Amino acid sequence: MQTVRTNTQNRRLYQLFTILGITDKEARAGMAYLYSNGRTEKTSQLSISECNNLIKALEQQTEGAKSDVELAVKRKRAKVLYLAVEAGMGANGEVDYDKFNAFMLNTSICKKQLVDCNELELSKLITQLQQIVKHNTEAQASKALAELLENTKVKKPRKPRKPKEKA
Repeated sequence: MQTVRTNTQNRRLYQLFTILGITDKEARAGMAYLYSNGRTEKTSQLSISECNNLIKALEQQTEGAKSDVELAVKRKRAKVLYLAVEAGMGANGEVDYDKFNAFMLNTSICKKQLVDCNELELSKLITQLQQIVKHNTEAQASKALAELLENTKVKKPRKPRKPKEKA
């Protein structure tokens, strides 16, 4: 009789399933069936060598997934820096890193350096910066309108009065 997988293999196997998002029991059963040459549909009944082969195949898949995640993180960091300039933490397309780092550590939702943020935190940070840019744009438009009205001496429109009811 072949020895079933070890606890270490079990942990690694399920870690890889989680990383790759393989949560469906039928998908896991299909993998067990494939790597056991039709002997079993249960990962708990895989032999040490069958489990090793499955782990190696899953690790190869995670290498591609890691590079995709790394690329997504790099793109999000670039977007954060772009939005930081738009939000006033730089000029002429260049980030003022003193202002940006102070923002990151004190004001941002992450409260840590950009390089330490994971993909989810970067997504939240992008949303925060987009809101700052939107607020700044609206404030600038409002200020410009007030200056225009002041310079042209046009009175601000009043709210219409409600007619008085006759008793």
